[in-house]
Amino acid sequence: MRSTTVAAIFYFAVALCSYEAKATSAIAVWTPDSTFIATDARITEYENGASRTDCKIHLSNNVFWVSSGIYQDIRDGFSIKKLVDEAIWQSKSIEDRMSTFEAIATKELTAKMNAMLKQEPLVFKTSFANYRNTLSIMFSTYENGNNYLFVFVFAAYIDPASGAVAILTTKKTNCPCLYRFKYTIGAQSAIDAELQRNPAILDSPLETGAALSQLIKLQIASTPEYVGPPVSIVEVQKGVPRWIARGVCTSDKPNR
Repeated sequence: MRSTTVAAIFYFAVALCSYEAKATSAIAVWTPDSTFIATDARITEYENGASRTDCKIHLSNNVFWVSSGIYQDIRDGFSIKKLVDEAIWQSKSIEDRMSTFEAIATKELTAKMNAMLKQEPLVFKTSFANYRNTLSIMFSTYENGNNYLFVFVFAAYIDPASGAVAILTTKKTNCPCLYRFKYTIGAQSAIDAELQRNPAILDSPLETGAALSQLIKLQIASTPEYVGPPVSIVEVQKGVPRWIARGVCTSDKPNR
């Protein structure tokens, strides 16, 4: 489950009736000692187009996580947080809990995407079919002397044999890694451009927080229709959070 490929994922949020999706812009930087996580704060409720701000850095059983993609459906109670909690609050090692999450997410996303294909086929075909990302999610925790960063990216496609939707884990990463590692989910075109122009921007640990703030703000300025302020940045060192910029994140307590 170990990968050294730095991937960039773009998620385009669409109108989903009663669905709430997150057009998140988020970056995680892993080091042997700590993990930095930075996000924007804009959430759009697609049934009426209204937007609000909320904390996108969640904490469940000492595991910090952030996601991009489909988040919940108010009609049937589908919720990524519920899927995370079902796996994270088990008394297992973090590797076992992550394997459990992947299995649960694959099952529930498969059911949700098949229901969407039947009930709202145009939404599915224009937004999620053909291996488009359905959910991207990052987890950070500290266990048994190791600093962990897990990344999962799930995509949907129609199985030509059965005509049903299947879910595939297209990216999977597990740090500890061999070197300083960064990963981006969500809207990231401006972030990519800046990293290409200035590839060393995230190389200095002393400046990581300031660099992440700059990168998220560049993305907000570039795609304000998808992401928005304020920026939240946390450094998690040995499981203990140090907030560099809280934004709208106000609590360090587990969200259960």
